[in-house]
Amino acid sequence: MDGATWVSIGSIATSSGVAIAAVWLAAKFAYRQAHIGRVWERKAEAYSEILEALHEIEEWFRAEMDDECSRREVASDVQASRNAEYQDARKRLRRRIAREVWLLPNETQQRISAMNAQMSQRQDSWFEHLDNGSCEVRSAAKDIAKLAQTELGGPKS
Repeated sequence: MDGATWVSIGSIATSSGVAIAAVWLAAKFAYRQAHIGRVWERKAEAYSEILEALHEIEEWFRAEMDDECSRREVASDVQASRNAEYQDARKRLRRRIAREVWLLPNETQQRISAMNAQMSQRQDSWFEHLDNGSCEVRSAAKDIAKLAQTELGGPKS
């Protein structure tokens, strides 16, 4: 083999090596971007479910407070349904926080824990319990929404 053949083989080998490296880097980048996208979607779903549960809990407080303020008697089946929805929302909130403990920042879990601690404090009256609970849930939802916007890159308010 003469020198021209070796140069030709060398340039083919170099071109092949560069092409393989480029394909490998592109594949690695695409995999990483797909992984980042999946994590972002999972966080978005978690925050959405958490905020939805908080909204449903707040609706319970609002309905109970409306009934208390107007001194309205609520049918037992309506009350039972309302209470079941409230308990379901609380359960979904606890489950989602527990399921995503590895994914969500500690601030999210701490805020929900603080809300639960505040809501479990004994109040002097049913009205105070409803008022404090409603305010605490609303505040927690606002704080969680800000955390979600920060983490997911949503609009700032």
